Amino acid sequence: MQVIMTKLIANQITLGPFFTMNFKALSLKHVLAGLLLLISLNISAQKKEPSRIDSLLKQLTPAKEDTNKVILLIKLGGTYSKLKKADSAVFYLQRALLLAEKLQWQKGVARLYYYLGYHYYSQPNYIKAQNYLTKATELSFKAGDYQLAFESVRDLANTIYYVKRGSGEISCLVYAAGRFEKNNQLGLLINTYMLIGDFSSHEFNYNAAMDYYGRALKLQETTQHNYLRPYDLLNVGNFYLQLHNTKKARMILLKEIRLAEQMRIEDYITNGYIDLAHCNDAEHDIAGAMINYNKALQVAQKANDYTNLCATENEMSWDYFLKKDYEKALLHAKHAIGYVKADSAVLAYAWSTLGSIYRDAPGAVIVKAGLKPGRQYESSLALLLKGLKYGQAHRTFELVNESWRELTLTYEKMNRYTDAFKAYKTYITQRDSTDSLKNVKAVLLKEAQLNYSHKEDSLKYQQNITGAQLKQKKQQSYFFIGGLAALLILSMFIALNYRNQRKANRLLSEQGEEITAQRDQLVDTLANLKTAQQQLIQSEKMASLGELTAGIAHEIQNPLNFVNNFSEVNEEMLDELEEEVNAGRINEALLLVADIRENESKIRHHGKRADSIVKGMLEHSRKSTGQKEPIDINKLADEYLRLAYHGLRAKDKTFNAELITHFEQNLPPINIMPQDIGRVLLNLFNNAFYATQQKQKMAGAGYKPTVEVATSLSENHMVIKIKDNGAGIPADIKDKILQPFFTTKPTGEGTGLGLSLSYDIVVKSHGGSIKIKSLEGEGAEFTIQLPIVS
Repeated sequence: MQVIMTKLIANQITLGPFFTMNFKALSLKHVLAGLLLLISLNISAQKKEPSRIDSLLKQLTPAKEDTNKVILLIKLGGTYSKLKKADSAVFYLQRALLLAEKLQWQKGVARLYYYLGYHYYSQPNYIKAQNYLTKATELSFKAGDYQLAFESVRDLANTIYYVKRGSGEISCLVYAAGRFEKNNQLGLLINTYMLIGDFSSHEFNYNAAMDYYGRALKLQETTQHNYLRPYDLLNVGNFYLQLHNTKKARMILLKEIRLAEQMRIEDYITNGYIDLAHCNDAEHDIAGAMINYNKALQVAQKANDYTNLCATENEMSWDYFLKKDYEKALLHAKHAIGYVKADSAVLAYAWSTLGSIYRDAPGAVIVKAGLKPGRQYESSLALLLKGLKYGQAHRTFELVNESWRELTLTYEKMNRYTDAFKAYKTYITQRDSTDSLKNVKAVLLKEAQLNYSHKEDSLKYQQNITGAQLKQKKQQSYFFIGGLAALLILSMFIALNYRNQRKANRLLSEQGEEITAQRDQLVDTLANLKTAQQQLIQSEKMASLGELTAGIAHEIQNPLNFVNNFSEVNEEMLDELEEEVNAGRINEALLLVADIRENESKIRHHGKRADSIVKGMLEHSRKSTGQKEPIDINKLADEYLRLAYHGLRAKDKTFNAELITHFEQNLPPINIMPQDIGRVLLNLFNNAFYATQQKQKMAGAGYKPTVEVATSLSENHMVIKIKDNGAGIPADIKDKILQPFFTTKPTGEGTGLGLSLSYDIVVKSHGGSIKIKSLEGEGAEFTIQLPIVS
């Protein structure tokens, strides 16, 4: 349960020659939670008494038609707006606009369009607000009032977002960024880039968000606008945390904390430590999270920052609650509620957390808390409903969704199943409408596809070559088989003719020479046929290697990605280390050294994993030496199961299957030829996945492909069972499938040699057996038994 804290940067907005106001520029992810608290159009001074209107009206009557009268009309409009008298506010602001246009006061006209747009935004009347703010943006750029232009385009983007105009809010910000860059308004350009990043992130366009965040941070390094950096770094750190890239998030947040400490901005220091704790939570490192939460508490206590104190205590309470350490969870939850008295979003989170603790805590903790055990569910329900109510009021959608989930569990404990069902239904509906995880995965998938595209093209090319070679070899085999049949028939005629000619003594010598020549030709043809058979066997091995290559590519990409990612992080951390050493900060440098050393160990681990995959592929592809060696059969079966699955998925990305393993533990090593048994397993797994894939095409959406592999020890034999729920083997061909060149696959998809070679390897080379069980339409099971030789 993460509490989104409001992080603000003050910007001065000039309202006229006599007064100014402070407006807080929020990023999108904070605007949506807190914007409605800020849109009350504070145009006049803080004291808004009805008598002030009378005073302004008296000044207005004798006023000349000049800019001073425009300012009086603005003040009247602002005062009526503060008193919730919208019609009067619009009346005086419209009068001010007409007079400013008459006087040709360009900056005044632009600012009045902004005030009117801001007023309608607060009603809310987004259509009118959009019209006025669009005009305000155009006129402020034309008048050279760039600060007003930024304020106008920022509020225009928020308005467009609320009226659901697609990506229009980003387009207007990109236009403004171009104008700011052209006029060298670097501070406003930085703010605009950050807003584009926020909107892009909210619309799940994470590539664009990353690009614009990077532009903002890079521009800050080359300008004097460093006061923006802690806020922007905090935003970017949160962005990477959303993408579950905790390494990158942590690196950026550590920079933010150091910069905030130099600038003595306690709020940003506190929030930086809170987000560092969120990184620990994402990595399931509760101890590390508690260290950072305690650092956040120390800073917040020193600054009397009660909002962040409440938020931090609540986060600690929720972590202990998830660990079922209810005493500590209760302690921190009560601390959180004690810090903030007024109703607020952060306090609503604390109420909801305490409600969950009351529901699940054991009786001893409930009694210690001062509650009767029989009343704990009623207390839980009251607190959760209170948190839900204020979460809805403050538009904290995450809290609202979590409250419905927790209410479901409480209603269930109270046996109020109808209410539990309603709460659960609401939770599911809201979760599906707000969950962005699918969008994150979609983006990461697109990036992965981009990274792997060249690799996949290469693999497809290799597989096409292998398929063409295999087709050619099959055609050659048909030719040699036909030749063999013709030669067999010819040999019969030769034998018959030979017997007849033996009776004729005069032709014996001539016919004998002819028969000898034909016999020699037949021997040569038979030798050629055996050579062709060996070539077909090798082609089958190469075909299986081609299918295996796709699986190998997928398997090896994972450790290589880890090696590349950690190497990139180390490069950045080495730059940080150099800065820390040059600055004389030895402790920070030692921390970076520890992180670099940890990353290096991970690089070494994943490098060894990639090395083992490559060695496995070489073992499979090389010619068998015929030497047996002790092998872990569980490891061998698991590796070829995954490689066969990824090999098929490389050709058909829509195919998915459930892989189930039942490996008996502590099996002794078995002496086998690993390359040969690996080919057997690969053939059987490929056939199993092919059978389930074909059945899936016919069975429809209700069918779920499943392939199971199990190992066990039976007396003096190692047993491997491979089972699938595919189309099964018809009874009339079950006895034929182990014969050479027999296949049920379409032409060009199978050679008919896979199971034949598997039978020869298991039975003839290893003295084992292959048994087949199958029901047509329900699946097949192959059982391999290999003798264990001491």
